[in-house]
Amino acid sequence: MLQSAAIKRQKRTLMNFQNTFLIPLINKAMWRKIQFDVDRYPVSDYKFVPYSTMGIMAKELEMTQMVQMLQTIPQDSPAFDVILLALFQNSSIHNRDQIVNALMQGNEPNPQQEEMQQMGMQLEMQQLQANVQKTLAEAKEEEAKAIKWQSEAMNDQPNELKIQEKILKLQKDSASVQKTIADIEHMRSETARNIPEVEHLKSETILNLAKAREAGTKSVINTIQ
Repeated sequence: MLQSAAIKRQKRTLMNFQNTFLIPLINKAMWRKIQFDVDRYPVSDYKFVPYSTMGIMAKELEMTQMVQMLQTIPQDSPAFDVILLALFQNSSIHNRDQIVNALMQGNEPNPQQEEMQQMGMQLEMQQLQANVQKTLAEAKEEEAKAIKWQSEAMNDQPNELKIQEKILKLQKDSASVQKTIADIEHMRSETARNIPEVEHLKSETILNLAKAREAGTKSVINTIQ
């Protein structure tokens, strides 16, 4: 779009050159070849239309698209070299063939580099296998630990007989506690029932002491007289 004006002017010049010189030259050359090569070209009314492989507008558009694709594709991608090669093949610079040959030689596989890559891939595969084996060994170890802990938990878990014995013992202890509480309540009731009698005995004792003192005083008086 930025070069549309220049492309239109160039296209007009190319069309004039093509219509006034190139196409008449090709037609006359073809007619002379037909004229002097009768065995290959029998007498007939031949009509053909010469045309170019790619117009300047299409070439410019294709170059722009390939440049945009190069900007979006990473350089380590295989498609980057292919698009770059096509970009130079479609260009019109004077040393295009040298650049294309250099790119093609650069894309040719290097045996030493391929061998190094294969060795690196083998080392990575061995490392991955070692990691997998280590993970499997750790998983088996954890499984063995889990089985061991489960067996220990089963051994430590009380069986039904022991549970029944503990329940019976708790019931006996509860019965003895209930009996002790009942005895305490009985003793309390007996004590509460005996308190009036004790008070009555105390009052009688005090009365008897008073009578005894009174009798003792009277006997002393009588003796003095």
